[in-house]
Amino acid sequence: MFPKVNNSRNEESELNRIINQNQSRINQSGNSDVDVNVKVEVDTKPIAYALLVSLLSTNQLSRSQFNEAVNQLDELLDRSGSSRRGNSHPWFRR
Repeated sequence: MFPKVNNSRNEESELNRIINQNQSRINQSGNSDVDVNVKVEVDTKPIAYALLVSLLSTNQLSRSQFNEAVNQLDELLDRSGSSRRGNSHPWFRR
């Protein structure tokens, strides 16, 4: 809480003192000049493959449609320069 003062000059002076004191604490805390840059990358490839598998398992895609979709997805990923951990898809039969 702010201390009680009687007139506006004292009130303004006390408020400035408190603000300056807080700024000094912040500036000397070691956290005042910190720039934080965070880059978050979410790999959505597993989601795309899971969606195709889900469509296959619910008979919304035939095996040939599934194979074609996976091939097209692989081509898109290769074209975009996206790397995969390997070329094997144990659930995918060519």
